[in-house]
Amino acid sequence: MTNPLLFNDFWADGLHFAEEYGQNSSLLAAHLASGAEKDANLALLTGDLAYALGYAADWDVFGSQFEQAFTQWPMAVGTGNHERDYPGTGDAFGTSARDSGGECNVPFMWRWYSPANIHRNPFKSFYSFNMGPVHILMLDSEIPSDPLSDQGRFVAEDLASVDRELTPWVVASMHRMMVAPATWRHKVVGDVDNMERLQKDYEALFLQHQVDLVIQGHEHAYARTCPYKHGECQEDRRMGARQPSSSDHSSSSSSSS
Repeated sequence: MTNPLLFNDFWADGLHFAEEYGQNSSLLAAHLASGAEKDANLALLTGDLAYALGYAADWDVFGSQFEQAFTQWPMAVGTGNHERDYPGTGDAFGTSARDSGGECNVPFMWRWYSPANIHRNPFKSFYSFNMGPVHILMLDSEIPSDPLSDQGRFVAEDLASVDRELTPWVVASMHRMMVAPATWRHKVVGDVDNMERLQKDYEALFLQHQVDLVIQGHEHAYARTCPYKHGECQEDRRMGARQPSSSDHSSSSSSSS
């Protein structure tokens, strides 16, 4: 069985603009390095790692801070807004987001290995892999994901090719929330605006292919939904009966753990 650890929104210790979050990450690094999670066999990092924002030293500090912890398990990393977003770089926000400080995914792609960055292409950081009985998609919520985009086509083809005899469970991971108890609306960059965008792009596909769980980050708080379809909760499936047309959504948080 797969026993994952879920992380997002770390912040490096001593971060140049958010010391309190860096202190929380120091506690997390010490907890992980202590062996307290030794039974885990996978670490999923769903974006917003160092919050370096163009300060290369913060990437170095973050790597040093978590090296002992993260060498315990295989890792899968995804892109967040603080790795990717910047005007005119092909993200999903046009000229509205500057959250990467101009990094545009480049340091992330060179410092963190994934199947997507073999060719060091900052525009394609989405991929999938199998871990035990689980097929996992690591998606990029910061770039277009409509059906005609590279990412949208990848997701459709990937889900259609899953062998449910080999991997009966399917999990999708992305940084921004697709479903969450968020209320902030702002043109293009708001939480609600992005949930609407991601639901439009992905919900029909996820329902069609019976995606079991969507793991999200971004909100710096933990939340979990009921099995969800078109804005409504579906029948509880905790007893093991698969609902072929609903998905659970979970938002993880490292900065408050």
